[in-house]
Amino acid sequence: MTHNLRDPFPSQKNCSLFSPTADQRYLLGADVFLRTHFPMKLLGRQGSHLSLTVEENDFLARLLKSQDAPGGNRLWVVYGIPGSGKSELIRWLDTRIRQEDSALAKSMVRISRSALDVLRIAERF
Repeated sequence: MTHNLRDPFPSQKNCSLFSPTADQRYLLGADVFLRTHFPMKLLGRQGSHLSLTVEENDFLARLLKSQDAPGGNRLWVVYGIPGSGKSELIRWLDTRIRQEDSALAKSMVRISRSALDVLRIAERF
């Protein structure tokens, strides 16, 4: 990486390898994204049960196993403060489900927070 010492901030071109978001890292390839992914723990609630901590691999296993449940759609709510890793988790789940179960992956629809056109969102379904 070359850097002009008079310029206190490296140019965007020089920092392209250090993409800050999960989606930008994924554009470099699924393998690059998975190598740079930092595993996380999730705090969850199931029905009236108290909060529990779930490893992301356990969460993935639950999602994959939920296919065995009675028919219908499943809804998982992921929320948290900005920067808590929501997009990272969703991109990781998307990538891993595509690796583990191609049939399930075909039925998944991931809508980015920047997708604002309702008609284009509806087309994806």
